[in-house]
Amino acid sequence: METKDNRRPWLGLGRSSLILLGLMAAYRVILAAVLPLGTDEAYAVSISRVFALSYFDHPPLHFWLIGLWQGLVGVSDTLVLRLPFIALGLGAALLVALTAKRLFGEGAAVATLALLAAAPVFSLAHGLMILPDGPLLFAEALVAYGLVPLALRENGLPLRRWVMIGVAAGLAILSKYHGVLLVGGAFIFLLGTAAGRRDLRRVGPWLAAGIALLMSLPILIWNAENAWASFAFQSGRSHLAQGIDVLALLTSIAAQAVYLAPWIAVPLALTLIATVRRGPAERGGWLLVSLATPIIGFFTAAALFGGGLPHWQMPGWFLVLPLLGAAMARRSPTVQRLVTGGLISSALLIGALGLAIGIEARTGVFDTALSAAGLQDPTDDLMDWGALRAPLLAAGADAPKTFIAATSWIDAARLGAALGDRWPVLCLCRDARHFAYAFPPARYAGWTGFMVLKVSSKARNDQALEARFAALSPAADIGIRKGNRLAVPLDLRIGTGFRP
Repeated sequence: METKDNRRPWLGLGRSSLILLGLMAAYRVILAAVLPLGTDEAYAVSISRVFALSYFDHPPLHFWLIGLWQGLVGVSDTLVLRLPFIALGLGAALLVALTAKRLFGEGAAVATLALLAAAPVFSLAHGLMILPDGPLLFAEALVAYGLVPLALRENGLPLRRWVMIGVAAGLAILSKYHGVLLVGGAFIFLLGTAAGRRDLRRVGPWLAAGIALLMSLPILIWNAENAWASFAFQSGRSHLAQGIDVLALLTSIAAQAVYLAPWIAVPLALTLIATVRRGPAERGGWLLVSLATPIIGFFTAAALFGGGLPHWQMPGWFLVLPLLGAAMARRSPTVQRLVTGGLISSALLIGALGLAIGIEARTGVFDTALSAAGLQDPTDDLMDWGALRAPLLAAGADAPKTFIAATSWIDAARLGAALGDRWPVLCLCRDARHFAYAFPPARYAGWTGFMVLKVSSKARNDQALEARFAALSPAADIGIRKGNRLAVPLDLRIGTGFRP
């Protein structure tokens, strides 16, 4: 039976959970302020300035969100840009903690939040960075929370709750294609419970599915208008024709363990396996494994054929955290204290590592130590390219009909994030991602291009570049320095009379 607190979810967590949420918020704000934009974040900031119904790499939600936010705040400060994603990450944490509490009790909610703070992929990336995973985690946590009553009682859900679930499922699909697997998992859950099967004979679940489908129309329309480019790109990342690759599967499993931290990943996997074996009889567990296993299973199977990336399974593991939290809550108080202390230590260690990376990327304070150890600074690729604005303006880039360009989408992303509010940013490369749609080269025929070229780039081809302009200037050094060291060697070449 539901309690008064359960009917009013903002009152449904205990003091320990609320303290953990507060600490998590402070922790993420500090990291977000210090960590520079990652490559995928810079890419999202760049291409989102041009609205589209959907995008080449992913569904549109996080691009829409950061594009709208940039338009509203009008600043490029890293922390400010990340604020909506921090809010979504905290919303996801709140919802998954509420789900854990309602299914397994307050102790499970506290343990779930501790696990969430200690897992690197969630504390360093998906809870604060400008990535599609933050909105996806929020949406799938809302779907799980919406379905909790079916795991607690025999009667079905009211229609208004199915509407909420449908909207949440639609948001999941608009966030990432994982949302389709989440919807499939929801139907697996319904088929496995008597109350769910009864609801399937009513309008509620089908209304929710219809809402989700309606919300996904922008993705379908954009793809239909662009030769199904996004679907072709994502399906092309699998390698079914190359046969089974056991080493790729083992590598993916090991990488997933690193993303989650091995001391979390191993018990998390064992808990998932045990819950799957118990099946629908454990209804709270059945809800979470039904939603999580299609995501984990599908992308792990893709790894068996050499395709996929290890972070693709993370939205599934996120929904397994309450199961491990419940298992932790059943342990003795001594064991709980030891485990909680270990998780806090893990979270602090991850935070310290994130701060060190951010400080080094911005200041080079550890350059001497890295040089003495014979190591190259791994944070050079994270540097902000805003310093290029002055040499570009000095070279005449403020003239009419000028654009900036790079020869890789990664470099174009860096340029776009730092400078794209002033110039169109073109990617003159074979793999241009959504730059080809946001800034199609044909639109800029005859313009003057300011080519920013990495000196050591394997993709650089001066002969091919010269063929795209009526005239191209010699290279001029505009490299970005970190302290007294040249960190990012760059050349500038100015081309007139652009030929798309």
